[in-house]
Amino acid sequence: MVDNELQCILRQIVKTHGEAITENATLCKGLLKDYCLEMYVREVFILVSAVEERIVVDLMNAPDLPYQVLSSRLAQRLIDRRGINESLAQWAVDMWGAAMGKQNNIQHVNSDSQIIIPTNKLITNLSQVQNVVDIEMIHIPNGEFLYGAMKQRKMLSAYTIMKYPVTVTQYRQFCDATTRDMPHTPIWGWIHNHPIVNVSWYDSAAFAAWAGMVLPTEEEWEKAARGTDGRLYPWGNGWDPLKCINHENSNGKTGPVDKIPDGSSPYEVYDMAGNVWEWCDSWYDTNGNTRVLRGGSWLRHIADDFRVHYREKGAPIDMGSGRGFRCILRSQ
Repeated sequence: MVDNELQCILRQIVKTHGEAITENATLCKGLLKDYCLEMYVREVFILVSAVEERIVVDLMNAPDLPYQVLSSRLAQRLIDRRGINESLAQWAVDMWGAAMGKQNNIQHVNSDSQIIIPTNKLITNLSQVQNVVDIEMIHIPNGEFLYGAMKQRKMLSAYTIMKYPVTVTQYRQFCDATTRDMPHTPIWGWIHNHPIVNVSWYDSAAFAAWAGMVLPTEEEWEKAARGTDGRLYPWGNGWDPLKCINHENSNGKTGPVDKIPDGSSPYEVYDMAGNVWEWCDSWYDTNGNTRVLRGGSWLRHIADDFRVHYREKGAPIDMGSGRGFRCILRSQ
């Protein structure tokens, strides 16, 4: 069971580093990343969120209350402050409770919620997605595609991907629901149907978790962008600056996410080149310090930056007026 594996990892971290780990979210995040690699990205994010909200500290130092009463209160804090769903919030508290010796066995989340499983095996469907306004999803069928500059054959299971990058309106809905502040306002102001910008990888992952989705791996992102024929750009093999929002035609800002249908991919996914770089779930290299960004942005004008296989990197905490994201749902 995945929860048992993660519980063992948490116990090992506590055993090795002591209870001080509960007050150092940065160290906790790094250790979990080292132990889990890319297997449990979503779960690690929630467990670290519990540390950041001092839930683990309060779990250890709270007055002598019955465990179920205390854990329920702490889970509610995670729900209120981070917008995490009830089952996952309770799971995170119980995972830490077991690791810190507050309870012997965690209570398993009902498997129907499909959240305590490796991120790369997430099984879900549109009925589980939060009521995100104006969301449209595109089905990407299972099968092979040509990946990277060398056009390596890769197989992917079916999934669905957001037709457009997450918009300002959609991200504002998330912020309102979770009492988060909006990101730093770009110089042109917030425009409702433009992609959200100035978001870090962590911001993007938080939205995805709230919405019941995940960020795509770079393989999933690339297949949605290029289809199966190994093309260089979403629309074909020839560079055409009029088919994406780039520095030459951007007027110094992002554009509406549905502005250029001629630039969509073979699956009719928009803005896979230009407008904003998009955060992916994948690490850029084995060092585990930077995340992958794909697609180019309105700030760039060199054709190579918009190729579907081009990889940009960014530290997970980095933000910028040319960075956004979109989410996916995975299927069996």
